[in-house]
Amino acid sequence: MRKALVTLILALALVSTPVLADFDKDKAFIEKAKQAVGILYSQDSAGGMKMHCTVTTYQQSVDRPMYVYRFLTAAHCIGSDRVDKERSAKTANIPFFISFDEPKGAKEFWPAKVLWAGYQSRGEDFAVFEVRSERDWPTIPIGDEKKLQDGAPYWNFASPLGLGRQVQEGIIAMIDLDRPIVEGDINWSHT
Repeated sequence: MRKALVTLILALALVSTPVLADFDKDKAFIEKAKQAVGILYSQDSAGGMKMHCTVTTYQQSVDRPMYVYRFLTAAHCIGSDRVDKERSAKTANIPFFISFDEPKGAKEFWPAKVLWAGYQSRGEDFAVFEVRSERDWPTIPIGDEKKLQDGAPYWNFASPLGLGRQVQEGIIAMIDLDRPIVEGDINWSHT
């Protein structure tokens, strides 16, 4: 009995060590990602700010003395879905801004230019923004969903209902979601 207990404890120790090491690696990634994820706002004619979705900084280049950043978000957060009339979803010349949800002090809003807004109904539910700033922000590389598998872990950085940045960990349930219903801009065909 004692030998079985010692064997079990050793086995658990061997299994736990890599998990703890991975947790530290994941924790460092999550901290970097938190700094690379901002919140997208638009400004109305009265000057009020409306929150839309989160945006992720995925690319940085330099145009002295400024940094030029590219951000990704979902197109359904910002535009229409009129595939019969437009090449990309219209954003109606709305002034957009990005903020990094600073925990203390006044929020900073950076003007963001829409470079592309796709169509959810065509499987292009993404939008690209550009921001020029003298700040050096971290970036997160774009992943490749073809390398993922069902059951893989992921982290979701979101700002549900204006609560500020939230981080949730989950597991990918299904890489290829296919549902037969297509109605308006709702299209889950091989999403």
